[in-house]
Amino acid sequence: MKLKILGSNSKGNGYILEGKSQTLLLECGLPLKDVKEALDFNLSRVVGGIVSHLHGDHSKYANDYLKNGITLLMNVETSVHLSKADDRRGGFTHIIEAGRQVTIGEFKIMPFSVKHDVPCLGFLINHPESGNILFVTDTHYIPNRFKGLNQILIEANYEERILNENLIDGKIDNIRYQRVIRSHMSLETTIEALKANDIKEVQNIVLIHLSPQNSDAKLFKNKVVEATGKNVHIALKGLTIDFNKNPY
Repeated sequence: MKLKILGSNSKGNGYILEGKSQTLLLECGLPLKDVKEALDFNLSRVVGGIVSHLHGDHSKYANDYLKNGITLLMNVETSVHLSKADDRRGGFTHIIEAGRQVTIGEFKIMPFSVKHDVPCLGFLINHPESGNILFVTDTHYIPNRFKGLNQILIEANYEERILNENLIDGKIDNIRYQRVIRSHMSLETTIEALKANDIKEVQNIVLIHLSPQNSDAKLFKNKVVEATGKNVHIALKGLTIDFNKNPY
């Protein structure tokens, strides 16, 4: 299994879980051409995709994916939002709910609710090649605890010190400040979440959705390595990571 990063910020989010025979797309915030390029223009192994919520940086291009025959799993709010944007989208949308596992191809997916400013889902994804993958973005904390994790993609959007300094310096206003702390996860909360979960067998921790203004990638990576002792990556466009449960 390989994880391919298409993008991971407010301009657009997209990730690919590419297995030996089947591929799952995570988020539809970037054009389908980016997916095609990352997969050498061969979509035949794509079994579907998941969308966490309706915000454009995660769902903007979902209707294009649907029109190209890609099945997408999403909550009802996201489906309604996309229907309003294009009621002729075609394709197949599968409505999913927190706490109800679904299977698409070889991927077993358990959605769970997270804390954003619109209904949003996190996902526990199991595949024989990768083991258990925790994928969580756009939340100010994770209400669940998980055992037996092997790979983690987790939001680390801002650091409290940097965010507070930007407010004092006038780089962001109070409305933006309040929205960030109520809908995204700080580095401090990310580290708390990692420590609260079973990460003994984790091969990779990928920090996603870093704010371009309120984060420091090098600092974030160093702090998470220090806290966990794990292999930590910053989700940068074009990065490919070995996501095998038993890497060679």
